[in-house]
Amino acid sequence: MPPTTFFDVDTINATEPVGLYDIAQVLSIDSTLITVLNPQYKLQHVPGPKDGKIYSFVIPKAAIPAYVAFADTLYATTAHRLKKAPLPPPTQVASNTSSGGSGRYHTVRSGDTLGAIAKKYGVRVSDLQRWNGLRGTTIRIGQKLKVRG
Repeated sequence: MPPTTFFDVDTINATEPVGLYDIAQVLSIDSTLITVLNPQYKLQHVPGPKDGKIYSFVIPKAAIPAYVAFADTLYATTAHRLKKAPLPPPTQVASNTSSGGSGRYHTVRSGDTLGAIAKKYGVRVSDLQRWNGLRGTTIRIGQKLKVRG
């Protein structure tokens, strides 16, 4: 999978619920790339607008013409699949951190640096590097970093 930069992608506001798998299939995009570009959707599902909240998903800019041409097909495909097996309602995520079994994690966002993340959690940059197997200070948007040992 070739690297995708910030300038190679675009954000789409979902007008209806849509599955990441359906996006990949209908728009002929690698499903792994769609998952990497949209790490916030753990259930591989983008909810439709609800209570004034609009959900969005990211696709490569090269796929925009296909989205424009096949948006109706895309949403219809997901709607048909959901009639067979409905998904649970979306849950609200309080922040871009999650705590789990053996530690706490931070999902890297645009503008984040290891120094800023370390300061936010009261740890050292060297701790972040050790816990996450990082040799340098390069991090990627969407990357999950362990922030507690």
